[in-house]
Amino acid sequence: MFSVIRGKEALDEFGRKLRAQRLHRNLTQAHLAKLAGLSIPTLVQLEKGKGGTSLANVAKVLGVMGLADQLGQMLPEVEAKSLKAYLEAPVLRART
Repeated sequence: MFSVIRGKEALDEFGRKLRAQRLHRNLTQAHLAKLAGLSIPTLVQLEKGKGGTSLANVAKVLGVMGLADQLGQMLPEVEAKSLKAYLEAPVLRART
């Protein structure tokens, strides 16, 4: 089951870590935003853990800081089935 609370916590943590990385690199919000081609308010929203920005903006910021490879590591590897395999799989129904 999905949890909005956990999603919000994850965004908050991402924002906190993003800010820490920016400060560790001694970058101002204005400078990082300019390097990433974003507005300052967009970067501020990312650092506050607001979910209203695009994944492309996240990738731009991570790329400027040399962390873009981390984006692909967010999800575990799984074996992808073909569409045919999904369509041929038996349909399980709950008892009534």
